[in-house]
Amino acid sequence: MSQITSDISTAEHARLRRRVADLEQQLDTLLTTTQEDATKQLLQSLSLVEAAFESPADGILVVDLSGRITRWNQRFAQLWRTPLQFLESGDDQAVLGHGTQQLRDPASFFEQVSNLYAQPEAESFDILDFADDRVFERYSCPQRIGTTIVGRVWCFRDVTARVRAERERIQMQEQVITMQAAALAELSTPLIPISNATVVMPLIGSIDSRRAQQIMETLLSGIASQQAAIAILDITGVVTVDTHVADALLRAAQAVKLLGAQAILTGIRPEVAQLIVALGIDLTNLATFSTLQAGIAYALKQR
Repeated sequence: MSQITSDISTAEHARLRRRVADLEQQLDTLLTTTQEDATKQLLQSLSLVEAAFESPADGILVVDLSGRITRWNQRFAQLWRTPLQFLESGDDQAVLGHGTQQLRDPASFFEQVSNLYAQPEAESFDILDFADDRVFERYSCPQRIGTTIVGRVWCFRDVTARVRAERERIQMQEQVITMQAAALAELSTPLIPISNATVVMPLIGSIDSRRAQQIMETLLSGIASQQAAIAILDITGVVTVDTHVADALLRAAQAVKLLGAQAILTGIRPEVAQLIVALGIDLTNLATFSTLQAGIAYALKQR
């Protein structure tokens, strides 16, 4: 009986040992598989991060708190035309020195970089102008692991094409504005020939100092080019006639006289006549008429 019990105990122990061995083997297999899966996942994640790091249009440079370069992408090297030995050396100052030689204002660039290194938590965005007319946007922010700042990330984007297009757009817009202003000036101070010897300039709206100058230039150049003997200035459409307007008209008449021609002022409305008298403006040396038709009739009789 004792021998039978011993045989059963031995068999049970052997079975348990085999079970334990099987469990241990299964555990080893599970751990190996889990580690392999975790490793694969980690490698895949690293691959995605690396691809994301290299794929953007931005040049990226990462510097630790001691000023050593820890990462960069190929786009950064291309944008800044930086020799690989500078980047591989990890020497931020060497890369910085090489880069600033390309800028229009290296002193300002150095100052901004120094200020950011002195303020680890600061972020910045600015524009960099290169001596060869390239233009970069620069963005900088802290590199963090969790909540701890471990370095600084610099991102650079070449926006030269966009800036050039914007500048060209503004230039074209300014040209259009200039052309429109010239066209409006021409319309606001038209010089109309009514005979070989007579020209008429009908004035409409307000007359400020700039328009008075336009009137003078258009009138004199027109008289000279057309060899006119009489110039009629019609102020029927002028909103307000004050001392400033009267002075401009008198100076225009005097300039016309210096060219050997005669100036005639038409469109003197009753209220304008009263205002001229009240202001004490002397128009005795200038032929005046109440209507343009009267002025034209007078001019045609002179020739």
